[in-house]
Amino acid sequence: MTPGTRLGPYEIVAPIGAGGMGEVYRARDTRLDRAVAIKILPADFAKNGQLKIRFEHEAKTISQLSHPNICTLFDVGDNYLVMELLEGETLADRLSRGPLPLADVLKFGIQIADALGRAHRSGIVHRDLKPANVMLTKSGAKLLDFGLARSGGLPPTAVDLTEAKPLTQEGTIVGTFQYMAPEQLAGEQADARSDIFALGAMLYEMATGKRAFEGKTKTSVIAAIMSGEPKPMPQLQPLTPPALEHVVRKCLAKDPEERWQNATDIAEELRWISESGSAAGVVAPVTRRRLRLRRTAVAVALAIAAGGIGWWLHAPRPGPRIESEIAPPEGIQFSYVNGPMALSPDGRLLVFPGRDAQGRTMLWLRRLDSAAVRPMVGTENGSMPFWSPDGRYVGFFSDAKLRKVGISGGAPETLADAPRPLGGTWSREGLILFAPSYETPICRVSDSGGKITEVTRPRRGAPVLLPDGRHFLSTSYRTIGEGEGVYLGSLDGGEESLILPQVYSRVLYVAPGFLLYSKDGDLRAQRFNVRKMRVEGDAIRLADRIQLDPGSGNAGLFAISESGTLIYLPGGSAGMTQLTWVTRDGKDAGALAPPGRFYSPRLSNDGKRVAVDFSDPVTNKGDIWIFDLTRNSSTRATYDPPNESAPVWLANDQRFVFLSEKTGRADLYERAVGSGSDTLLFADNARKTPLDISPDDRWVIFSSLEHGQFDLWLLSRPDKRVMPWLVTPFNELGAQFSPDGKWIAYVSDESGRREVYVRRFSESGEKYVISRGGGHMPSWRHDGREIYYVSLDRKLMAIPVKLEPVFDSGAPHSLFEAQVRTEPVVAAKQYDTHDGERFLLNRSVGEQGSRPMTLVQNWMEGINR
Repeated sequence: MTPGTRLGPYEIVAPIGAGGMGEVYRARDTRLDRAVAIKILPADFAKNGQLKIRFEHEAKTISQLSHPNICTLFDVGDNYLVMELLEGETLADRLSRGPLPLADVLKFGIQIADALGRAHRSGIVHRDLKPANVMLTKSGAKLLDFGLARSGGLPPTAVDLTEAKPLTQEGTIVGTFQYMAPEQLAGEQADARSDIFALGAMLYEMATGKRAFEGKTKTSVIAAIMSGEPKPMPQLQPLTPPALEHVVRKCLAKDPEERWQNATDIAEELRWISESGSAAGVVAPVTRRRLRLRRTAVAVALAIAAGGIGWWLHAPRPGPRIESEIAPPEGIQFSYVNGPMALSPDGRLLVFPGRDAQGRTMLWLRRLDSAAVRPMVGTENGSMPFWSPDGRYVGFFSDAKLRKVGISGGAPETLADAPRPLGGTWSREGLILFAPSYETPICRVSDSGGKITEVTRPRRGAPVLLPDGRHFLSTSYRTIGEGEGVYLGSLDGGEESLILPQVYSRVLYVAPGFLLYSKDGDLRAQRFNVRKMRVEGDAIRLADRIQLDPGSGNAGLFAISESGTLIYLPGGSAGMTQLTWVTRDGKDAGALAPPGRFYSPRLSNDGKRVAVDFSDPVTNKGDIWIFDLTRNSSTRATYDPPNESAPVWLANDQRFVFLSEKTGRADLYERAVGSGSDTLLFADNARKTPLDISPDDRWVIFSSLEHGQFDLWLLSRPDKRVMPWLVTPFNELGAQFSPDGKWIAYVSDESGRREVYVRRFSESGEKYVISRGGGHMPSWRHDGREIYYVSLDRKLMAIPVKLEPVFDSGAPHSLFEAQVRTEPVVAAKQYDTHDGERFLLNRSVGEQGSRPMTLVQNWMEGINR
């Protein structure tokens, strides 16, 4: 059904999903102006009288249930149900990322069991309980889809026995079979105890991350359920309380008579485990020593799950490897575009960038023995935190400055300029090494401020000091004549040496002699001899698929303390984006391509093609690709190994200007579509980004970054003459010509923050500030009557403007949440539009601020010493 379709008083907004018993849509109740979910019987099902009876039965079934953990039915229409709209993710989606923390297993298990108990007391059996039918919302778990439910008196039908989703192809299981009780598979009557079997299978998977019964074919899965036994949970998750293992085993008994007979009893058992502390799971008399050990193990598990990590955080080492999760605080999201988190040297404190409900980003401090966090005052827009060796201060970057702030409070101190920072490190001698940008050398400054001294060549990443306080490591980025990878340098000067070639990650050192870094998306450890200053042996994989920081290209989102506590963010790259069409009212209108590492999409002037930088996920080096919107095809337009980015179309859409780093710098080139040769337009030592071309194709306006300063310059294409357009003590970037070529919208931080200005292209100097509260990435509508920009909290804003006879602009208003790539300052815009009715957004998909971090104690356990 298309958006706008009406079903009585309900207006369809967008599809949500589809299942065996219907299609589900987001809709709006026009009478109460509230969002709802509508489940519609598909047209081909409506002709089947038996299925239609089942559909009507579903409505009656759900209407009898009233429980906070069961999806609410609002209304019933002809062939559709109107239900509560739930925001969140399914338990199946959450399980795709691994097991849940014990606290969540118990919390959600209690809620699901309570909901089942309420349904069973009403004579209703769900019969299709599985993770896909449980939604995890802010208010807790919600039981969904009683499409296969029936009251105890309804006889089974052929539909009952075949409705479960089948194998889609040989060797592929679609989940439902793994949660079906033996009596269901045997075609016998299913009752409440069948739901209890499914609940046991779900609890097993929630706690261990593995399904209780698996197989490559339908037959092998059925055989495992009918006669096999799942692995003991402690084999998969060593900290599983014995009491929880007991509850799950009894749920999974083959004989219904041997299972729990009441879901409410299961809820009570889970509550007891959650509330009983170390007493949970001690089920038989043992010797005093074994009793102490068993109670200790259970107490550890419960402490981790509840967030009380401090008890075991400083336990004697070595010990068993212990993993737990650090979830974002209530009302706060981790902001991974602001760089990695950082652990204090003693491993007791965590500092991380976080974004609150108002979209404000700052640094937050948490003790790992408490779930409480507090904001660090004065760290607004803070990124890439790092600790002082004594753990009393945190260094960080904000608003193009290097700063430090005390953890006990007080205003931050500014130490140095850092226009596009990559990170810093702090020595015991009171020295801070930091990388102000890709284009500048690593610098050093006293932690009390003062003179700034360059230490390395340009294009070095975040530095990390080694234990001697003189040597340091840094990553080389695209430096002509050098290999790329991690270099060893010295504050005493001298030649740097390449010690980890083809590693594009930040690197951290931890005693007793390991380097930690990310490569090919994995977290790895490499032995490092600090006496000989060289790596030894082969790398060891510590974790698969950790996220990468989108703000600094390839820095893995991980941290480690001197005490050996490790923390990282699991998952895919946080630098991934998706080219997504969005209508003016904020509705998604389809994706142009699967997620990837895209930069700077530009629509051709006729609106039929898109040119965009598509970068390698490991090296972050891009090539220009062209998507043909009419043919639904894509073509690679550049092939050089160095980075190429920021395409801008000429008026005839047959040529484009772009930047290339083939010489080790970022210079301006021009190329014809389909041609294999480039024309050099301009080269110098600054980093240049083409931003726009005047309507008559004469002028290319570009940003020039040199010595940490952004300025706007003009290139005359006919004679390749270059001249400054706006060169001031402030940063100017993001320039766009008006459709008539008489005005330029651009960004400047002359007011103390980035704002959008409009200025005449001629030398008159007439200018106007048009944004309110900060903004960047301006863009004109094709008729010049509206300007768009991205606010600092990543909303797409629109401003009505009039160009003649005098310039005039209205008040900015928000269109929708843009969430486009912004890290940390991008010169080129990351969206485009022609008519202002449909926008192509380069939308971030990897930054998932609600995803928990993984905390690891005794990370070296299992490494061959």
